[in-house]
Amino acid sequence: MVGLGKRFMVGLFAATLLVPLLAASSAGAAVGGSVSTLSHFSDPRGDWPSRAGTVADVRYGPFTVPAASMDAPGMVMNQFATNLPAPCQNCFITDIVPSLVYADGSDANFDTGTMLHHFVLFNPAARDATCPNGLFGRLNFGDRFFASGSERSHLHLPTGYGYLNTGGRWTLDADLMNMMPDPQQVYVRVVVRYRDASAHLKPVTPVWLDINNCGTSEYAIPHGDSDAHWSWTSNLTGHIVGIAGHQHDLSAMDMECMDASDCPGHGGGTAISAELVDGPARVAFGPEPPTSPVPPDLTGSTICRSEDRYDTAFGMQNGYMGHLDTMTACGIERGNLRDNPMYPRGGDYHGRGFAIRAGQTIRLHSQYTNPGPPRHDVMGIMIAYLHPSAVHGPDAH
Repeated sequence: MVGLGKRFMVGLFAATLLVPLLAASSAGAAVGGSVSTLSHFSDPRGDWPSRAGTVADVRYGPFTVPAASMDAPGMVMNQFATNLPAPCQNCFITDIVPSLVYADGSDANFDTGTMLHHFVLFNPAARDATCPNGLFGRLNFGDRFFASGSERSHLHLPTGYGYLNTGGRWTLDADLMNMMPDPQQVYVRVVVRYRDASAHLKPVTPVWLDINNCGTSEYAIPHGDSDAHWSWTSNLTGHIVGIAGHQHDLSAMDMECMDASDCPGHGGGTAISAELVDGPARVAFGPEPPTSPVPPDLTGSTICRSEDRYDTAFGMQNGYMGHLDTMTACGIERGNLRDNPMYPRGGDYHGRGFAIRAGQTIRLHSQYTNPGPPRHDVMGIMIAYLHPSAVHGPDAH
C-alpha cells in the first residue's frame, strides 16, 4: 500500500526523532492565521444551530502540499504551527465547522485531488485531560480540544454549554495529502461561533480518548476484522454532553483509489465505541440497530458507538467520491437533526447527559475490516465533551 512505509517509520521512531522534526517543521514553515467575522454562514451538513454568538472565519496557512509522484501522494506530514491567532479570548466556543480550502475559499477534497487527512487544534492555555504531560511525555502543546479527519465532523455543543477559551493563541498540527501532479496550496479553515465569557455558559472539558494516546495516534491492524482496546481511568466527574469518533478509510491514501468506486471492498473503520466498564449493559447509545456486529467483550455500558458512513448522499454532494464522509455522534437531544446521517436515532442522551465519575474506567473498542495485508497507520479516537458536575444515584444515565 503506497505511503504506508513512510508513515510507519514516523511512528516507529517518534519517541527519539519527533522533537527535532517538529521544531524544524514549525521553524521552517511560513504558516500564519487570519480571523474575520461572518454575517452569514451556510453549514454544509445543515446542522448549524440558530442561536446567539459571533461567527468567525478562521484560516491557517498556507500549506504547500508537494506534487504526487507516479505511485504515491504528496504529503505534508504532521506539520505543527504554533502561536496562531485564536478567534477570541476569554470566550465560550459553542460551534466549530472544519474544512480544507484553496486561496479563493473553494473546497479542497477528493474531487479536486487534495485531502484533509487530519488536523488537531491545541489550546496552550489549558491542560489536556488524558495527556497532561504532553505528547510522548515532553511535547506539551496544551489541550487537544478539537480535531478533524477527512470526514470533517462538526462540533455543535448543546445550547447553554461552551468550551472556555482564555488565551489568544492556538497550535495546529496538520496532515495533508495531494493526489495531483502539481503542488497545491491550501488552508485549514474552521468556522467558529463564540460568546463572551460573561455569557456564563456551562463549561465543558474535552476528553481525548485514543488507542495510541499521547503518541502518534497511529496503531497497527491485522488482516481481517479486528477490535483494538485502550482504557482510561477517569479523574473527572460530570456529564458527557457530546461525543464522536474518528477512524480511517483504508483506500484514502492509494493513488488508484481517488474515486473509491474504483476499489470496491477496500475496507476501513466500521465503528469505535466508548465503554463504561462495569456499567449496566442495558445502557447503550449509538445507531439503532448497529450496522455491524458489536464487540462480544463490550459487556458494560456503551457511552457511544460512533459508526463509519461511506458514500452517503452528503458525501456524494460534497466531493468525497465514495470515501468515508461521516462518523455518527451521540449527545444531548438532537431530534431536529434526525435526517442527518451524523445524528442517528439511538444516539440521543436525555437530561444532563451521560454520567461519569472519577475512578470509573472508560475502554475504547476500535473496529476495522481490512481485506488486505496488515496495516500500521490507522487511528481510533473519540473526543468527549464533559460538563464537570455532581452525579447522583448508581445509574444516572
